[in-house]
Amino acid sequence: MLPFLTQYPKPEDAGAENDNDNGSRGALQKLSLKPMLLTLLALFLFQVANMGPYAYIVGLGQQFGLEMAFISPTLGVAAWIGIVGAGLVVVFQPA
Repeated sequence: MLPFLTQYPKPEDAGAENDNDNGSRGALQKLSLKPMLLTLLALFLFQVANMGPYAYIVGLGQQFGLEMAFISPTLGVAAWIGIVGAGLVVVFQPA
C-alpha cells in the first residue's frame, strides 16, 4: 500500500515551524499514540471475532462425530478462501 500513500511530513518537520514552542512536539507525540493504540485494539478485536467462530465450529464438528484430522484442514481451507475473497474485494474495487 505504500506506493499509494502521499508524502507525510515527519514530526520534526511539522514542528520546525514553531521552534520557540517546545510544547507542540510533546502534543504531537501524544496525538500519534492514540490512533496507534486504537488500531492495535481494532486488530486484536478483529482476530477475536475472526477466530471465535472457529473454536465454536471445532466443537460443533466433534459433536457430529467428525475427526480433528478432517475439521482442522477444512477450517484452514476456509480461512484461505476468506483471505482470497478479501483480496478480490481490493482487486475489483471500482476506480
